[in-house]
Amino acid sequence: MIYRLDLTADELEQLQALPIKEGALKDKIINPKLIQPSKNKIKATQTATAKRAANAKAKIQNAINTLKLYDKKITAYQIAKESGCSYNTVKKYYKGAVNATNSKT
Repeated sequence: MIYRLDLTADELEQLQALPIKEGALKDKIINPKLIQPSKNKIKATQTATAKRAANAKAKIQNAINTLKLYDKKITAYQIAKESGCSYNTVKKYYKGAVNATNSKT
Protein backbone atom coordinates (compact mmCIF):
# COMPACT_ATOMS: atom_id res chain seq x y z
CA MET A 1 0.00 0.00 0.00
CA ILE A 2 1.23 3.51 -0.80
CA TYR A 3 0.44 6.51 1.39
CA ARG A 4 0.66 10.17 0.42
CA LEU A 5 1.04 13.20 2.66
CA ASP A 6 -0.17 16.61 1.58
CA LEU A 7 2.27 19.11 3.07
CA THR A 8 2.72 22.84 2.80
CA ALA A 9 6.17 24.17 1.92
CA ASP A 10 6.75 25.06 5.59
CA GLU A 11 5.72 21.59 6.77
CA LEU A 12 8.06 20.01 4.23
CA GLU A 13 10.95 22.18 5.44
CA GLN A 14 10.26 21.18 9.05
CA LEU A 15 10.16 17.51 8.07
CA GLN A 16 13.39 17.82 6.13
CA ALA A 17 15.06 19.44 9.15
CA LEU A 18 14.37 16.39 11.37
CA PRO A 19 17.31 14.09 12.03
CA ILE A 20 16.57 10.92 10.03
CA LYS A 21 18.94 8.01 9.39
CA GLU A 22 20.27 7.55 5.88
CA GLY A 23 18.16 5.33 3.63
CA ALA A 24 15.14 5.24 1.38
CA LEU A 25 12.95 7.25 3.78
CA LYS A 26 15.45 10.07 4.00
CA ASP A 27 15.80 10.11 0.21
CA LYS A 28 12.01 10.44 -0.15
CA ILE A 29 11.91 13.28 2.38
CA ILE A 30 14.84 15.16 0.88
CA ASN A 31 13.64 14.72 -2.73
CA PRO A 32 9.82 14.70 -2.62
CA LYS A 33 7.85 13.82 -5.73
CA LEU A 34 5.66 16.67 -6.90
CA ILE A 35 2.24 15.31 -7.85
CA GLN A 36 0.25 17.19 -10.45
CA PRO A 37 -3.18 16.20 -11.72
CA SER A 38 -3.47 15.19 -15.35
CA LYS A 39 -5.21 17.41 -17.91
CA ASN A 40 -8.04 14.87 -18.11
CA LYS A 41 -8.53 14.98 -14.34
CA ILE A 42 -8.61 18.78 -14.37
CA LYS A 43 -11.11 18.84 -17.26
CA ALA A 44 -13.31 16.20 -15.59
CA THR A 45 -13.33 18.21 -12.37
CA GLN A 46 -14.24 21.41 -14.19
CA THR A 47 -17.02 19.65 -16.12
CA ALA A 48 -18.47 18.11 -12.95
CA THR A 49 -18.36 21.47 -11.17
CA ALA A 50 -20.11 23.18 -14.07
CA LYS A 51 -22.86 20.52 -14.08
CA ARG A 52 -23.38 20.85 -10.31
CA ALA A 53 -23.56 24.63 -10.61
CA ALA A 54 -26.06 24.44 -13.49
CA ASN A 55 -28.18 21.96 -11.54
CA ALA A 56 -28.17 24.20 -8.46
CA LYS A 57 -29.05 27.28 -10.53
CA ALA A 58 -31.96 25.42 -12.14
CA LYS A 59 -33.28 24.31 -8.74
CA ILE A 60 -32.99 27.86 -7.42
CA GLN A 61 -34.75 29.29 -10.47
CA ASN A 62 -37.58 26.75 -10.11
CA ALA A 63 -37.91 27.60 -6.43
CA ILE A 64 -38.11 31.33 -7.21
CA ASN A 65 -40.77 30.68 -9.84
CA THR A 66 -42.76 28.54 -7.39
CA LEU A 67 -42.52 31.20 -4.67
CA LYS A 68 -43.68 33.87 -7.13
CA LEU A 69 -46.54 31.67 -8.29
CA TYR A 70 -47.84 31.39 -4.71
CA ASP A 71 -47.07 35.06 -3.91
CA LYS A 72 -44.67 34.12 -1.16
CA LYS A 73 -41.84 36.32 0.01
CA ILE A 74 -38.63 35.55 -1.87
CA THR A 75 -35.69 35.29 0.53
CA ALA A 76 -32.55 33.22 0.41
CA TYR A 77 -33.90 31.09 3.25
CA GLN A 78 -37.21 30.45 1.47
CA ILE A 79 -35.42 29.61 -1.78
CA ALA A 80 -33.13 27.18 0.06
CA LYS A 81 -36.10 25.56 1.73
CA GLU A 82 -38.07 25.25 -1.51
CA SER A 83 -35.18 24.18 -3.76
CA GLY A 84 -33.46 21.74 -1.43
CA CYS A 85 -30.14 23.53 -1.95
CA SER A 86 -28.08 24.69 0.98
CA TYR A 87 -28.44 28.26 2.17
CA ASN A 88 -24.83 29.02 1.16
CA THR A 89 -25.42 27.69 -2.36
CA VAL A 90 -28.50 29.89 -2.69
CA LYS A 91 -26.55 32.92 -1.48
CA LYS A 92 -23.88 32.15 -4.07
CA TYR A 93 -26.34 32.12 -7.02
CA TYR A 94 -29.32 34.07 -5.65
CA LYS A 95 -28.75 37.45 -7.32
CA GLY A 96 -28.15 35.91 -10.72
CA ALA A 97 -31.30 33.81 -10.43
CA VAL A 98 -33.44 36.77 -9.40
CA ASN A 99 -32.04 38.95 -12.21
CA ALA A 100 -32.72 36.22 -14.77
CA THR A 101 -36.30 35.88 -13.52
CA ASN A 102 -36.92 39.63 -13.61
CA SER A 103 -35.59 39.93 -17.17
CA LYS A 104 -37.98 37.19 -18.40
CA THR A 105 -41.11 38.90 -17.07
